[in-house]
Amino acid sequence: MNEKRQNLILNYIKNKKALTTALLKKEMERLTIELSWEPSQIEGNTYSLLDLERLLK
Repeated sequence: MNEKRQNLILNYIKNKKALTTALLKKEMERLTIELSWEPSQIEGNTYSLLDLERLLK
């Protein structure tokens, strides 16, 4: 299991280096929006992903 984890980490680092700064920023924004939206849906909020994106920006 440790070797598998190490391979995942190395792949992540390699893939991250291949991203431009702008693309990395955009992906982090997308991740933040998704990680904020999903729990809010569980809590019963009815706003959309687009509504949340507008709110966070």
